[in-house]
Amino acid sequence: MPYTGSQHPPQHEELDENEWWMPPVLRVIATEGAGIREVAQAIRDHGEFLRHTGLWVQRDRERLESELQTLIRSVLMYRWRRGVSEDLYQDVLTRLVERSLSPYQAVDELVGMPVE
Repeated sequence: MPYTGSQHPPQHEELDENEWWMPPVLRVIATEGAGIREVAQAIRDHGEFLRHTGLWVQRDRERLESELQTLIRSVLMYRWRRGVSEDLYQDVLTRLVERSLSPYQAVDELVGMPVE
């Protein structure tokens, strides 16, 4: 049964494939200020649902993990590029574009480790 904010949300451990947040359909006329209170309440209800079920923490963890991985990739790429000569890089890239080298072979040549 979908949760709409009108009942107490289930705990994260109690959720099954039939339980999810069902966003309410609300009539809003922003230029007249109509329905704004209801939208704000729906946002609060959804936040309550996420916090009560543990999904808020789960989503926060996933977002932070993604951000961490992005930063690590960026730093590692920066450090790696500083250690590879531009001539070697351009040579491998040219052979890759000419299709005389596969992407896996290019990585092996540039990084010194085969891709598995």
